[in-house]
Amino acid sequence: MSDITPTSPALPSQPISQPTPAEHSIYVGDLPVGITEEELTKVFGQASPVVKISIGLPKKNTDQVQRAYAHVTYSSAEDANAAIREFNQTEFSGKPCRVTKSTKGTSKGLPEANIFVKDLPLKLSALAFHDTFSAFGEILSSKLAVDHENVSKGYGFVQYATAEQAQKAITETNGSTLDVEGADKPINTSLFVKKESRPPAREFTNLFFKNLPTNITQEKFTKTWSKYGVITSAFLTLGKDGKPTGTGFANFEKASAAAKVVKATKKKAPNGVHAVRALSKAEREHHQSTKAPSAPEVSA
Repeated sequence: MSDITPTSPALPSQPISQPTPAEHSIYVGDLPVGITEEELTKVFGQASPVVKISIGLPKKNTDQVQRAYAHVTYSSAEDANAAIREFNQTEFSGKPCRVTKSTKGTSKGLPEANIFVKDLPLKLSALAFHDTFSAFGEILSSKLAVDHENVSKGYGFVQYATAEQAQKAITETNGSTLDVEGADKPINTSLFVKKESRPPAREFTNLFFKNLPTNITQEKFTKTWSKYGVITSAFLTLGKDGKPTGTGFANFEKASAAAKVVKATKKKAPNGVHAVRALSKAEREHHQSTKAPSAPEVSA
């Protein structure tokens, strides 16, 4: 009798699940803590069926308000790209979210492919901003800066896939006026430079003021701006008739005081008054030699 070695019954072969490609997923940041999968599916499922959603919280940072984030996965890269375009800066609890390509397991965008755009029309929407710059290459993420009421601040950022695409966008758009509603001046497009990499801001104490009331007195002018710091000298520009022309200069003891005035008038100019750094004599001469004469914006 021959020996028979028992064998295990053959098991049916099981399909091996393949990991979902990263390009099928999107990253959603700046979400409110407590956001649910149901809430996210309601929004992001409008474009195409959602395969998977995972929600997480970043490590606690006492200096910032904690926000949730999520990774939303679709069945194709096309669906993911459509969701980025359509839902970027959608509001959740009154705050716009940030939708980008998922970088989970991949390297983040190249610094040399990140551009900064300013002087944008205030009526430009996040979608129109994205679409305008998508003409120059693959956008990994775009963000239009908005205030607490979700109104544009006039500047934004675009992260491209390659440095060549970013350079093309800069070359094609810098100094041009966009063909969109409300566009009335050229935009400024450049590579984005992180704050820590920028040269230190130049300190100054002498300011030039414009749009001052023409009936303002020297005493009133000095008193109004001395609340920001000690003024060492101040005077109003007078016309041939001896009356104020609506411009003037004030020199502060400390650069920090002058900077506060510039910031204050930029944020909320009282009666349209505007203060800027007064140009030096050399800067004034250069300015006058390269441009047509205009209202003075420099110190005497």
